[in-house]
Amino acid sequence: MSAKHKPLRTSHTTVHTTLSNDQLRQLLQIAGEDPRLQDLHDVASIVSYTGLRRGELEILRWSDVEFDNSRFVVHSPKAMSGRYIPFGAKSRQILEALRVRNPEAVFVLGKSPQLVLHRVLLQLRAVARKMGSGPVSFHSLRHSFFRRLLIAGADPSTVMFIGGYRGYSPIKSFLTPAQKCEHATGVLVRLAQI
Repeated sequence: MSAKHKPLRTSHTTVHTTLSNDQLRQLLQIAGEDPRLQDLHDVASIVSYTGLRRGELEILRWSDVEFDNSRFVVHSPKAMSGRYIPFGAKSRQILEALRVRNPEAVFVLGKSPQLVLHRVLLQLRAVARKMGSGPVSFHSLRHSFFRRLLIAGADPSTVMFIGGYRGYSPIKSFLTPAQKCEHATGVLVRLAQI
């Protein structure tokens, strides 16, 4: 009788595709030009300009949007206790349009945020395939946002706070070694000016 061998357990690491600035622009342009992809455009813009998690966006209420302070108040069991996430002019414009389209809604994404996000995910995958970007998810958009923040010179602790990360480990992978070196060089140049 032969013994059955179980496959060895290996650590499972999910690889998320991050989008370059050009790919993100292309995605938003495609979604923005097709009225059937309006929700994709809105959701992809918000996630890629704020770093919100899918679950955070799903439960985001209009009462959590502070237009006067240009920030969201996010309550997420996955992250640190409540935190603030700033948003810029592009996100504000999209949020204001969402509010006008659905003035009675309690949630930012309307009466059925789960259904909206499911449909948007399918659209996101289809558009990404057409673009040749590889597998793209909401998390890919989130990671792309934090990668762009780091490249722009954001302090890792700021990225950790905005992202709701408890440590530095998750953000280490957002930059390639060459980008990390370039970032470090920029920091050293700025330090030399002090």
